[in-house]
Amino acid sequence: MIRVTIIVSLALMLSGCESIFGIAENECGGRGHKNIKIEYGDGKFLVDAVVRVKKKRELRFKLDPDRRSDLGYDYKKTVVETDGKTVPDDWVNGSDAYNNNRYFKVCVDNALDERGYNYTVTFTDPDTSKQIGLVDPRVIVEN
Repeated sequence: MIRVTIIVSLALMLSGCESIFGIAENECGGRGHKNIKIEYGDGKFLVDAVVRVKKKRELRFKLDPDRRSDLGYDYKKTVVETDGKTVPDDWVNGSDAYNNNRYFKVCVDNALDERGYNYTVTFTDPDTSKQIGLVDPRVIVEN
């Protein structure tokens, strides 16, 4: 029984190596991804201020809402939207809600210039269509 447990544990650990070291293929024509955790809730709208990502990787926006709200919002239904501030920044556009998917992703195209891209993250209550939060982070694309 101990041998089976050890073998299963090793198999699980080794299967995660492909993702950990950024060698897993992605939907962007390359390998690997970069996660950006978005935490939000009553009085809390947190996104990494600056994130560095390599070309041909997936940029994954992982949604992490509060489970309870004293203000009456159901943060699992809150629509989180990323929006580039200018036309060259619009590759970062995307949106979803936690109750649909735990994250949404965009591709870091190989043709993008190596520089910083500015975008906004808005949080919208779907019941009232009111914007309940706004954050202004940035992504730096590297070769």
